[in-house]
Amino acid sequence: MEDARALGLSLQRPMDVKDLPETGARFDESLPSEFVDVLLGEAAARGAVRFSARGPGHAVLSAQPLGPEDIPPVRFCGKVKAELSTTCVRCLEAVLLSVEAPIEATLFPETDPLAGVGQSGKRGPGKPIKVVGGDPLEPWAETFPDPDRLAEDAYDGIRLPLPQILQQALLIELPADPACADTVACDARTAELIASANADARASDAAGDPRWAALRALRQGANTNDDEPEGKD
Repeated sequence: MEDARALGLSLQRPMDVKDLPETGARFDESLPSEFVDVLLGEAAARGAVRFSARGPGHAVLSAQPLGPEDIPPVRFCGKVKAELSTTCVRCLEAVLLSVEAPIEATLFPETDPLAGVGQSGKRGPGKPIKVVGGDPLEPWAETFPDPDRLAEDAYDGIRLPLPQILQQALLIELPADPACADTVACDARTAELIASANADARASDAAGDPRWAALRALRQGANTNDDEPEGKD
């Protein structure tokens, strides 16, 4: 297995399958925090909670073709690590996370089932199908395949979506409801937030909604007139 760096390959951009050696390639690469933020993307938003990189990440990944074909299935094994920050869903304090996501995936080329069939009746490697959809990767201006296609363990027969592989592995490991590790302190801060919110609500009820001030004045005036003695000129 050859060193990907020596081949000029990077996990930060898709790789042409033709550049993958028959013996495979091994990546051992630091990921800039800006790139980790791109991987997190909008899909990392869980309601009001967002995740962001608080430093560079790191990934180790091997890519191994599973056959001698020009467009072979490719096996990926490795892991991606990231140091992230987010917000506690209970007390709203900052939460620091260390996420390590394993990667185990095999991508098969998408091909036209009728392409490459000659007079012998044997199928050739097939015709690559263009991937539809995907969002641009900034600032590298690359395009990822549709995530649904990757979930089906497929690639377009031309480019191996290395950033997308890292992205899906990382997003799966994100907690749905991040919270403070110190539960005692978190409970105290949460109780204080609830008490403050309740006090504000009671004060607002006592003061009344200013939008209804005119109506309250009319109602108070009507009540005053009702209290006056009958027969008074």
